[in-house]
Amino acid sequence: MTNTRGSQKNSGLLRRAVWNGAVLAESDDVVRLEGNDYFPADSLRAEHFQKSRAHSLCLWKGIASYYDIVVDGVILPEAAWYYPHPTPLARKIKGRVAFWAGVEVESIPARDPEHHDASNSTPRSTKSEPAPIGSDATRNVS
Repeated sequence: MTNTRGSQKNSGLLRRAVWNGAVLAESDDVVRLEGNDYFPADSLRAEHFQKSRAHSLCLWKGIASYYDIVVDGVILPEAAWYYPHPTPLARKIKGRVAFWAGVEVESIPARDPEHHDASNSTPRSTKSEPAPIGSDATRNVS
């Protein structure tokens, strides 16, 4: 059983972040905080992430940095965020990345992480943090 502030490791479920048909991250070690799932940075599929210049401030977690997500030439701006230097109160999300802006986070039985059946997954959108200005639209890469 997981509370809203704890880790979901060893819960028997993988968490998977998906956007535009691509798996962005997948892990059984997800920290849930304020309704957002924070994935370990090493679970990200790096080919889908570009650093953004955007930053925002959370008074209790610190300064957030953002990634743009890129899938098949389409960019979803500032759709993933992380805290490079979280405050001591938020230390459990150091080295972790959360998603929003249309990225679906699914639960998948962890029977076989390499070959799981996503048809039984229950997708849900993550909660969003306050957005930097202009972050609500996608744009195509030319």
